Amino acid sequence: MDLRKIYQQRCPAQGTFTSKVKGILSTEKYTDEELNITSPGQYRRLWDTQDLIVYGEEGFMIMTNIVITANQHQGICSSNNFKCTTNADCIKGTPDQSFDGILTGYCNTTGKCTVSAWCPTEEDILPLNGSIPLLRDTINFTALLKTSVEFPSCEDMILPGITHRQRYRRRNILNNFTLDYLKNCRYHPVHHPFCPIFILGDVVKWSGQDYDNVAITGGIFSIVVAWNCDFDWGLTIDDCLPMYKFMRLDAMESNEENLSPGFNWRSAVYFEGNRRTLTKYYGIYFVVKILGEGRKFDFLNLILTTGASIGLFSIAPLFCDCLFDLFCCLKSFKTCSPRFSSSFKKEIRYQDLLIAPLLKENPLEQNSFLEVPEIEELGKLTSGTGT
Repeated sequence: MDLRKIYQQRCPAQGTFTSKVKGILSTEKYTDEELNITSPGQYRRLWDTQDLIVYGEEGFMIMTNIVITANQHQGICSSNNFKCTTNADCIKGTPDQSFDGILTGYCNTTGKCTVSAWCPTEEDILPLNGSIPLLRDTINFTALLKTSVEFPSCEDMILPGITHRQRYRRRNILNNFTLDYLKNCRYHPVHHPFCPIFILGDVVKWSGQDYDNVAITGGIFSIVVAWNCDFDWGLTIDDCLPMYKFMRLDAMESNEENLSPGFNWRSAVYFEGNRRTLTKYYGIYFVVKILGEGRKFDFLNLILTTGASIGLFSIAPLFCDCLFDLFCCLKSFKTCSPRFSSSFKKEIRYQDLLIAPLLKENPLEQNSFLEVPEIEELGKLTSGTGT
C-alpha cells in the first residue's frame, strides 16, 4: 500500500522532445547476383541520415529496406497483378487490383490486362531475395533524444530568485553531464541509465525483437520516457530522473504479419520529360512518449482522505451486520447448511446484548467464558424476563 496517496497531490507530467539521428552506410559491396533485382545499380550507393530519416511530431522513421522502380513514364503497359484470359476480364476504365493504373479493356498475350499507368509498373520484389534487409547497417545508427518535462500542477510559492517554471521543469540532459560524456556515452540500462543517446539496434533488442527480422519489412516501436518524481522530504526537481522503457507496438502475431507485415510507405522523385523514380520504403517507426507524474504534500488532500476514511469506518459495523444476516439466511437452505459449522448461529452475533442484563444481577469473573449452549440458555432467560 502506497501511503503517499493519502497526503500527496498528483501532478501529471507535461513534456516535449526533439530527436537527432546520426549514421552513414554503404551498399556498394553487393554484387548484381546478390541483389537479384531489376536495375541493381540503383541500390549500390552511400546512404546517410538525409536519405534514410523522416522526422515527425510523434517520433522518427528510419528506412531499413527499399524497392526502387526507376525511370517510370506515363503510358500503356502490362499490369503486374491483374491476370486475364479474354478482353472481357479487363473492364475498361476501372483500376487494377493493385491500383497501379486504369484498365484499358485489353488482355495481352502474356495473360495480363494492360493499364494506363506510370510504366513500368512496380515489381514488389525485395533485394537480396528478402533474406536480409538492404540497409541492415542502420542497426548502428544513434538517436539523441532531448526531452523537457514540467509539472504545472505542483507549482508552489515563488521563492527568491526561483520561478515556477524553473523549479518544476527538468531536462533529460542532466546538470552533471559534460560535453565529452555526452559525445561518447550510449544508453545502457545498467551502466549508463541516464544517457540520452540510443543505438537503434539496442532499442529493438530491449523490446524483445531481432533487428534483422524486423528491418526486412519494418515495424513500429515506442520509446517511453517516464518521469515519476517526489517533491517531499527535501527532494527537489534536481532529484527527478527519467526512466526509459521500450516495446513493439504493431502486431507481432504470425497470421497478422503474413497478411499485412511491418511498416512501409512510397515516395516519388520527378524529373523532366514526364519521368519519375518510385521508391517503396520499409522502415522502423520509433514513437516517443513522455509519461509520468510528480507528487507533493497537499493539506487539502490529507483532510479529504482522512475524512473519507473516518466515514468508511463508521459504516463498517452496519456492513458486517448485513453480511452476517445474509450468511444466517443462507444457512437456512439445505444446500448451504453443510457449509457452516454447528456453532454458527445468530445468537453469536448478539451475545453481548444477551449477556449484559444478566451481568448486572450476576457479575461474572473477568476471565469467564460462555459456551454456545449457555448463550442460548441465557437468551431464553432474557426473553422470559422481558429484557
